[in-house]
Amino acid sequence: MLGASADRSFVWALSSRGRDRVALVAAHPSLGWEKIVFEDPHVDVTRVVMSRVTGNPLIASAQPGYPRDAILDPVLRDDLKALLDAQGGGPFGLEIVSTDDAEKHLIVSTYTNAQHRFYLVDRPSRKFALLGE
Repeated sequence: MLGASADRSFVWALSSRGRDRVALVAAHPSLGWEKIVFEDPHVDVTRVVMSRVTGNPLIASAQPGYPRDAILDPVLRDDLKALLDAQGGGPFGLEIVSTDDAEKHLIVSTYTNAQHRFYLVDRPSRKFALLGE
């Protein structure tokens, strides 16, 4: 279990119930239902970043050879678009390293097998600055 929904009507969890791979699900344990939110067609979901503000999943990751990170929150996806576009066309991993309490400022890491970069992301302006590599 990763946490309860904001209204406490269901829980977020990683589950392989009824499948051969682990997926991110929304579930109601006492009623027995489970809805897949994100799954990879080939491998288990290995990591989920949850929002401390909303309690919702922000990013889900699977590693089918190279990390596949799905940004589940549409606002976060829009806020990170410029940063992600700046990474070029090749595969890369993504990690939220740290956030402020309101999740308005993030430290985000992007990585490949050859490099690791850290950025400060200002979500309200959708701007980012390289902190180091």
